[in-house]
Amino acid sequence: MSGDLNDIQDLYGAKPFLKFEGIKKYVGGCLPRMSEPGSFFPLVPEATPGAQVDAIELVPESEYATQESRRVYQQWTADQNGYPACCPYALANAMQLLMMILYGKFWPLDPLKVWKTLSGGRGGVALDAAAEYAMTHGFPRLDGKGVVKIAEGYDCQSPQALASAAMRGCVGVFAHDVHAECWTRIVMEGRKPKLDTLNSWGNWGEQGPGGFYGWHLFALDEAEINRYGVIAIRALAGDGLELGRDAT
Repeated sequence: MSGDLNDIQDLYGAKPFLKFEGIKKYVGGCLPRMSEPGSFFPLVPEATPGAQVDAIELVPESEYATQESRRVYQQWTADQNGYPACCPYALANAMQLLMMILYGKFWPLDPLKVWKTLSGGRGGVALDAAAEYAMTHGFPRLDGKGVVKIAEGYDCQSPQALASAAMRGCVGVFAHDVHAECWTRIVMEGRKPKLDTLNSWGNWGEQGPGGFYGWHLFALDEAEINRYGVIAIRALAGDGLELGRDAT
């Protein structure tokens, strides 16, 4: 677990991304976005060209509401284990949840292999670069039997765009403080919208219904959208997956 980080693990370039909670150390790994918004994915509220599902329209803040929990779909959590690879791991967690939501089945993905490909085995990765890789190449299944790709994704430029994507059934990835995490839905605490978030730090956080950890709430307005970007995912494609359905 990344709470036991030592100098040896700086072979992977983790030190610039260290995060501390008391005496425990954890690792982020998210670099600032590399591309202009909309370069790889259409912007909310635009529709994906050629997509068979309807566009995501902006939801007024007055209509934000707590959504049904998706924690029940968690079957396994990808754990960074000290690597500065939060972006591929957060994307893997989002895609694994979406597989269960859409198809009632999932395969563990191999975000470590993606991180090694994108980083050369050292240092962080930008969220938009990792998401573009998930769309064009796909994330390999851990069992080696094919890949899973993002078939429909969106670039969210604002908290309202993120909330609107969530209200339309997407899951995705946001980032803050050099660390990326998987968001799954909106939870209202009074009038303050929060993201029900799945982290990639092993046994950190709250335990979900399936016995796996990583859950917590994160304030929507604290996501660093301009610096890192936000990816929303609504459809997947891949070996063994039934195609043509969305997450709503």
